[in-house]
Amino acid sequence: MTAHACPREQDALDAVASRRWPGRDDELSAHIATCVVCTDLVAVAAALRDDWDAVPDLPPLPAADLVWWRAQVRARTEAARLAARPITVVQGISAATAVGVVLALSTFAEAPVIGAAQSFTGQVWSWIPRLAVNAEVAGHVLRATILGVGVWLVLLPVAVYLTSDE
Repeated sequence: MTAHACPREQDALDAVASRRWPGRDDELSAHIATCVVCTDLVAVAAALRDDWDAVPDLPPLPAADLVWWRAQVRARTEAARLAARPITVVQGISAATAVGVVLALSTFAEAPVIGAAQSFTGQVWSWIPRLAVNAEVAGHVLRATILGVGVWLVLLPVAVYLTSDE
């Protein structure tokens, strides 16, 4: 395919871009009416100009140095987050270990805990004489409460770790 060029192409393009087309320059209008290359150029350029005018005003692009600075800050933040992740995992594991140790010690110290529970329930239930409770039931309630608090203490750091961005 051979490219056909017209020496007046740039004049036609300038007329469309500066909104002097159609009709302000009779000589150029006559040329565009007879030249196939300029007719096609004006049709395409006018369509592109009209489409550009239909686009709402776009916000200005930020300066290049601002974009570079933001990219650097973001890269440092991501690197810090990546470096802190193992520390967060170790903290969660140590918290779970501490809860496990507390639960294990409470199991080995069952007699003092049950004694304390019986003493406490005896005092509480002496205030309300209409209700009677068995000390064995109170011990089971205390164990269930300790287990519930332990599970909560184990799952809370895990939930915080999984839901946080850091």
